Amino acid sequence: MDYKNMTDEGLVLLAQEKNQDATNELFTRYKNFVRAIIRSKDLFLPDGDVEDLTQEGMMGLFSAVNTYNGKVLFKSYAYVCIESALLSAIGKSNRQKNKALNNSVALESENGESVIEGWGMGSYNPETNYIEDERFKEVTFAIKDALSKLEYSIMTFYCEGYSYEEIAKKTNKNVKAIDNAIQRIRTKIRDLQKSGKITI
Repeated sequence: MDYKNMTDEGLVLLAQEKNQDATNELFTRYKNFVRAIIRSKDLFLPDGDVEDLTQEGMMGLFSAVNTYNGKVLFKSYAYVCIESALLSAIGKSNRQKNKALNNSVALESENGESVIEGWGMGSYNPETNYIEDERFKEVTFAIKDALSKLEYSIMTFYCEGYSYEEIAKKTNKNVKAIDNAIQRIRTKIRDLQKSGKITI
C-alpha cells in the first residue's frame, strides 16, 4: 500500500485500526508541523528543551489520531490537539514553579498569536487518551452554532495556518473584511465562554 500518497484522513482511519505503517506516516508528516507551531508561537518548556516540547506536541498528535471523528479536516483537528498538548505541558511546568498560566481565548492576529489559546487545557492527560473527545465536540458545536458559515470557514482556515491574504483569496473577500470577521469571531467566542456555554 502506498501510504505516502494517501490523504491524512485515509491514514487516520487505518491508524485507528492499529495499522502501524499508517501511524508512522502520519507522525513523519506532522513532526515539522508540530515544530512550526512551537516556532510560530515562540513556545518553550521551562524545565526542558525544544525536543521535549516537540514530544509533547507529538503526543497531542497521537491524541488527534485516536479521537478524530471525521467532522472537520484532520489538520484542523490536529492543530487544536497539538496546541492543547503543548500549552498543557507548559502550564504544568509553570504551575510547578508557582507561575500563573494564561487561560484566555483569542483568535490569531497578524502578528502570529494563537487562534484559540487554552482550548482543552486542563483536560489533557497522557494516561487517559490525552483529550476528551466529547468535550471537543461540544465546544466545536457551540462555536459553529454561534458563527455564520463564513465566520466558521475563516476560523477553520486560521486553524490550518493560513494568512489573512490567503483567507481573503479563498473566501473572495478583502483583507479588511477578514480582519473584521476575526474581531467578530473573537467577541463571539469570548461571549460563549462568559455565558458558560463553552469552557476553554
